[in-house]
Amino acid sequence: MSAQQPSWADFTPACLYSQAVGFLGLGALFAGLVPALSAVILIPWFFGIALVNIIGGIILMRNNNIFAGTLNFIVGAVFFTSGNWAALLTRVVGFPLAQPTFGMFNQVPLPTQIDGYFFGMLVIFLIVAGILALRLAWFVGVMIFVVALAVIFGPCIWNLMGQPGVPTYPAAAISNPFAMISGVFFIIFAFMNLYLATSLWVLHDTGKLVLPIGKPWLK
Repeated sequence: MSAQQPSWADFTPACLYSQAVGFLGLGALFAGLVPALSAVILIPWFFGIALVNIIGGIILMRNNNIFAGTLNFIVGAVFFTSGNWAALLTRVVGFPLAQPTFGMFNQVPLPTQIDGYFFGMLVIFLIVAGILALRLAWFVGVMIFVVALAVIFGPCIWNLMGQPGVPTYPAAAISNPFAMISGVFFIIFAFMNLYLATSLWVLHDTGKLVLPIGKPWLK
């Protein structure tokens, strides 16, 4: 009889803490709480957050946690990596035919509407994930629906509109109602991530559910 392979520790709290950091910064940018130029600072942060979530997805898949593994892979690889590269190229570098918001490389503006379609598909994924999460705990499901609303108003609708309200003077803040609503939802989601991460971390460390996350709403 072969020895049982030891499983890895649950990486979910680390993924959630990293997402709390990333979505709080993104929410502050979208809500107009910081200058638009802060988007440049978010880019290196997002690459680190993406790495944590991709590693977490691998570990969770190895532990046969398909739901959490899939969720963290999508957040890490699609939202924080692909979306980050798009922001880097269109906002800073200007490649290949973009006029960057914070640079002087090219002269042809690159429309953002295509991003709205990509994020529209991500919204569908989040809705499905939220429904599945309601089978685990109502707090987890509601949390995912909150970020789905954030993606609908900001990365989806606002991009489809061509990102109106992005200031020509980068020290000013983004000023658009759809972006601001999205930012508020991103900030709420960040603190919900913080709560859930702490709840799971304490549970794993003490064996006690000190911070409740609710019962399942679906069976």
